[in-house]
Amino acid sequence: MIDLKHGLALLEQLPAQAATFLEDEALSHYLSNFALRFSPDVELPKSLPVGQPDFWLFLPFATVRDFPGCAPQRVRQLAIASVCMIVYNLLFDTVVDDPGKPDITTQVLAEAALAKLHEQLYALFPPLSPFWNYYRPLYHRFLSAMIEERTAHKGRPQPYTYADYIRLSQEKMTMVLLNPLGLAVLGDSLESIPVLLAAWHELNVAVVMLDDIKDWEEDYHEANFTYLLTQALNITSPDQPLPKDESALITQVVFSGVIESLYRQGARHLDLAATLAQEIGAEALVGLANERAIMFRKFGRQLFQRKLTAWRQSVTNLSHLIEKKEELP
Repeated sequence: MIDLKHGLALLEQLPAQAATFLEDEALSHYLSNFALRFSPDVELPKSLPVGQPDFWLFLPFATVRDFPGCAPQRVRQLAIASVCMIVYNLLFDTVVDDPGKPDITTQVLAEAALAKLHEQLYALFPPLSPFWNYYRPLYHRFLSAMIEERTAHKGRPQPYTYADYIRLSQEKMTMVLLNPLGLAVLGDSLESIPVLLAAWHELNVAVVMLDDIKDWEEDYHEANFTYLLTQALNITSPDQPLPKDESALITQVVFSGVIESLYRQGARHLDLAATLAQEIGAEALVGLANERAIMFRKFGRQLFQRKLTAWRQSVTNLSHLIEKKEELP
């Protein structure tokens, strides 16, 4: 984890450092790597890579072409605010996940990132801007969702309905909405905001699903009982015995079919995001959602094929054993 003095200095120097990047793509990579500096156990690349940065979805450059009225300099300011939001989320998530574990540095840096975020937002949006009427309730929903998820599902294996999962997924990702919201206000597209935010809600559900799929083993060992785990382990009560053997755990989760189901459901949420974005002519967002939907369906098919191949191999191995046994005198 980054030390306090270095972290505070990075946050203070961020606007000036960002101004040295002339191209938006280079700035995107810089901001992505900047956020990763505040994430524990992440090894940074030695040079800026090519292609989309890690946090591409959560920077305004991903969909800025849907808002031609946005001045480029204002978009860059919003990008700085967005990366402060990402840093705050990374640090705050660490604090909420295990309040007894993070040191004071993590908590202080989270507060510093939040202060820098609001400093940047107030520089972009005056106090009477319509931006704040949307942002304040979104921030409050984010805080409530983080607390609810931890108190209801951290260390508490219990039934988890799909409806609650979708609601919490959307609410704990509401801070991300400052990005499309900011673009709509800066681009004088206020009439598009309700549908725009609805589309992003659907896209964010897919983001949470993918994160849960990638991290399910870590979640299990940290007693973070996600929807994926409650379904795969068929948890129906808090006292239910859970797998202790690693092999049994992996077999039960992987062969439960829940991961493939989440890939399919995620693709449907992305399809809905694309449909909503199409209603307001947000073509960049349509493309982003469609691209992700294709990816989800591809991952689901690949997982099914791997499991099918493994099953066929096990059947073949069993057949060979039976044949050898029959050949014995």
